[in-house]
Amino acid sequence: MDEAGFCLNAKLSRVWAKAGSKPTVKTNYSSGRIGVFGSLDSLGGFKYRFAKKQDSQAFIGFLEQLLEEYHEIFLILDNASIHKSKKVRQFVEEKSSRLELFYLPPYCPEMNAVEECWRQVRHNLTDNKLFLDIEGLKANLSEFFGEHKFTHNLFSYLCR
Repeated sequence: MDEAGFCLNAKLSRVWAKAGSKPTVKTNYSSGRIGVFGSLDSLGGFKYRFAKKQDSQAFIGFLEQLLEEYHEIFLILDNASIHKSKKVRQFVEEKSSRLELFYLPPYCPEMNAVEECWRQVRHNLTDNKLFLDIEGLKANLSEFFGEHKFTHNLFSYLCR
C-alpha cells in the first residue's frame, strides 16, 4: 500500500524523437494536484482512492474501502506519519479482528510493490502529458487502473 500525487502539468521525461527534431510538451501553468491511495493484492488486483489531501482521515477512508471489499487484510506499508497517527492506530485497534498493518523498514521504497505501480502509471499515462482539469486527470487515472493489469510478482518484493 502506498500513496502518490499526480499533477495537471506534464512531468518531463525521455522520449523517442527523430534526430534533429525538438519535442515539445504543452503546459497550462496550473498547480492542480490529486492524491491517490493505492493497494495491490496478491492476485494483481489494484484498489485505489482519490484524495484532495493525503492525511490520516483520508487514509482511514481508504482502509474502510478495503474492508468493504476484503474480509481480512494484512497490509504492508511504509512508515509515513499518516500511517502511524493516533487516529489510525485507534481505527486499526477497533478493526483488529480483520485488519493488521505491517511496516516496511525505513527508507526502503524498493521493497514496496506499489511503487512499481506508480512508476508504470507515470510512464504510460502522465509523463509528458498535459491535463486540463482535475476531473480529466481522475478520469484518465481511473481508466488506466481499470484496464491495466499489474503483473509484477508481489512476493518478490518481500523476499529480497
